[in-house]
Amino acid sequence: MSNVLRDQGRYFSLPAEFVESGCLRDLSPSAVKLYVSLYYFAQKHSAVRLEFSNAELQSYTGLDTKSIQTGRKLLCDLNLIRTLKGALGVYTYTLLNQKTGEALPALKGRTGLRRYHSSPKERPERPLEASSAPQLRQESKAIDAASRRKAPVPFRCYSCKGAESWSRGTDQVCVRCHPDPQSPMSKPRTSSLTAVEVGF
Repeated sequence: MSNVLRDQGRYFSLPAEFVESGCLRDLSPSAVKLYVSLYYFAQKHSAVRLEFSNAELQSYTGLDTKSIQTGRKLLCDLNLIRTLKGALGVYTYTLLNQKTGEALPALKGRTGLRRYHSSPKERPERPLEASSAPQLRQESKAIDAASRRKAPVPFRCYSCKGAESWSRGTDQVCVRCHPDPQSPMSKPRTSSLTAVEVGF
């Protein structure tokens, strides 16, 4: 309990050894900022292991990525914290007992871990889960096939650009270029195609 801040507002504690051992004197300002912020969140979340990204720490301390990296290394060298790099650049910071070098114990009944939660600005577009991707591809193919059945592509002869056709098996054949021999209306052409009919 604080002898000075009692009933004067919210506060959190730091180990007395941090000042008495000379660490406060020897550490860089960035390392001190990092250490103080870690103890603040340790008190706030009742956690001795804290997960942070550099971007999240930067928003609280104003330190850039290089300063956070330097401060993290100094604190590890002095056996004040232990770090473990995880996925997506998220570090787990474990607070250590300065006298013994052991990790501080979690409160009884608590995990002692403050989980990292990305802010909307940090959160990237989530890729499709591997298990759902094949199903979505199959659904997409089925939709495409259904749309093709509902809206067939209109026939257009590549030679004379005519739109009239007849079916020969599964193929559409141009009436002008290849008249249907089975059609009673089919008459032999007596003149050749005009330039306009050919498309010039």
